[in-house]
Amino acid sequence: MITGTETTISQIVNLVREIDMVRYLLYSIWVVPIFRVYRAFKDRLLNIWAPCKERKEEKNVKVAVLIPARNVGKYIGNVIKSIVNQTVRPQLVIMIDDMSNDCTFSEASKKLKDLGGRLKNIKVKSNMIIEEIYELEETTFILKKNLMHRGKAKSLNRMLDYVKDFDYVMVLDSDTMVESTYIERLLDVMEKDPRSGAASGLPLLWDSSPPSRWAWWIAKAFRESSFLVYALTVKAAESKVKAVATLSGCCLLIRRKALQEINGFPVDTFAEDAELSLRLALRNYRLYFVPEALAYTVDPGSPLTLGRKLFRILRGMYTSFFRTISKILKKRLWGLSITAIYSIFGGIPLSVSLMNLMATTYLAARGYISSSILVYLASLLQFSEVSVILNLIAKYPLILIVASYLWGVIGSFLALLTLSLIYRKDNKRISRISISVTKYTPLVPLVLWLQAFIAIPAIMAAVRDLIRGVEPRW
Repeated sequence: MITGTETTISQIVNLVREIDMVRYLLYSIWVVPIFRVYRAFKDRLLNIWAPCKERKEEKNVKVAVLIPARNVGKYIGNVIKSIVNQTVRPQLVIMIDDMSNDCTFSEASKKLKDLGGRLKNIKVKSNMIIEEIYELEETTFILKKNLMHRGKAKSLNRMLDYVKDFDYVMVLDSDTMVESTYIERLLDVMEKDPRSGAASGLPLLWDSSPPSRWAWWIAKAFRESSFLVYALTVKAAESKVKAVATLSGCCLLIRRKALQEINGFPVDTFAEDAELSLRLALRNYRLYFVPEALAYTVDPGSPLTLGRKLFRILRGMYTSFFRTISKILKKRLWGLSITAIYSIFGGIPLSVSLMNLMATTYLAARGYISSSILVYLASLLQFSEVSVILNLIAKYPLILIVASYLWGVIGSFLALLTLSLIYRKDNKRISRISISVTKYTPLVPLVLWLQAFIAIPAIMAAVRDLIRGVEPRW
């Protein structure tokens, strides 16, 4: 007699098998990005930056930098110093302290004085300094303090009147340093294309939060071992075919005219960079990823904090994509449409695979799934190493998880090694960076699994946001 429990288990077993078939269909999403990467590497279109100083000097391009800041007293001094050291100096830098609870404002003021900045003006309200203006060589620095907490996008939008006469606006997170040639490299790429709307470089890891060795390894695995492979392959290829959908918001250079056309920075999103990028693309502006321009940012190093950050990013990206995909298709922006589709659904196969792996392992361990297929395959390969492995998996299903983890480590290592070989001729520095982060690959599968677990609830949250609206908090 078949019990209700057995019937339920049988239904679960059938569902797992059906999901497994769906998983393989979903993997077909990656055909297009893989083809794009192949074409980009085949045609050796890797190094898109080439100096054009003569053209830049003739045009006298004006650049302003906006730095939204909150509770970053530990980092803001070095961020300001990185701007001062730019080979192409911005004419205006505005730091907006959004009601920090630490020494952010005073640390920024102290750093400018240490660098030789001359205090020109100061404003005080209710016995509190709310604005300081410094002159440092040819750059004006304005330090402003919000009298109420506004959030990143609203703080930035309040500064747009200051930059209406500028050609470009750079948004730099207050925990992100940029190398001395960063603005120059992005400008040179954008100046070559009148339809360029924004560009960003490659953010690497500066520090982890909290600053511990274990947190550093987790942050490295997230920022430089897993993200690096995606950025230097898919994102680089998207830039070649002019189909970039999103750029990194921590170090973003935007054409001021384009920013004005989309009415400033979006406030109704959890991912300002994704929303802004898509709005620019809908205006037929091209986006560029420039891997030669390096930045250094801070990432969370605890699994819980990293999970929250990934959830916020994915939730915001999915919301922005769902909002705009119909408009992108209507405008027949086919290259961007394809990018949007695999950006939305490209992570789902890994989520399905992980859930399938866990469910299959549990059911097999309980004896509800027959391992006859594995045993049959093992019998075809008698006395071989593969036969031993298949028999072990059939008898001990947890080995399947271990094998999946090891495959993730090996795959990440081989991917980074391959990148180092590909970039060795065109960009030796990127090649060295790829080699240097291979030691963090043991944590890469865990980071990817964390992202896979978060993807499904993030999509559900994005759908809810589309229905109820978005109220982001910083």
